[in-house]
Amino acid sequence: MKKAILILAILSMGGFALAQKVKESAVPAPVKSGFVALYATDKVDNWKKEKGNYEASFMKDSKKMLVLFKPNGDWIETKAQIDASELPAPVTTYVKNNYPGQTIWDAYKITKSGGGDVNYKAEVGKMSLFFDAQGNFIKTEKEAGMSMLSR
Repeated sequence: MKKAILILAILSMGGFALAQKVKESAVPAPVKSGFVALYATDKVDNWKKEKGNYEASFMKDSKKMLVLFKPNGDWIETKAQIDASELPAPVTTYVKNNYPGQTIWDAYKITKSGGGDVNYKAEVGKMSLFFDAQGNFIKTEKEAGMSMLSR
């Protein structure tokens, strides 16, 4: 039992190390400027530090938005929440075939910097499934400690 508790504690800390909430005062000025340059009229709800980069979370048109920046303020990507019905058809087919009986409970359109490549993210159970712009499967990530309410 003690080993199980220790393992859970270590796994929890690992997830915590990947993404930590930070106060706005701890966000570098170039990152804040980068956000304002892209979303001048929007207000950040919270900031997270993720793998050395900074993620701003905010609402736009009743949809969750996540924007990732390098510490120097360079934009990396934007994740815009979308309805599952807006995903390319092959995504829905993939989920039905590979996760029978489960539904997509959250979906995002991901626009990357440097050419505007678009990917999609479908969240099914505790898995994040990633697809290219045409809906072709790319990869799966299991999210430690992820719940439907945490995203």
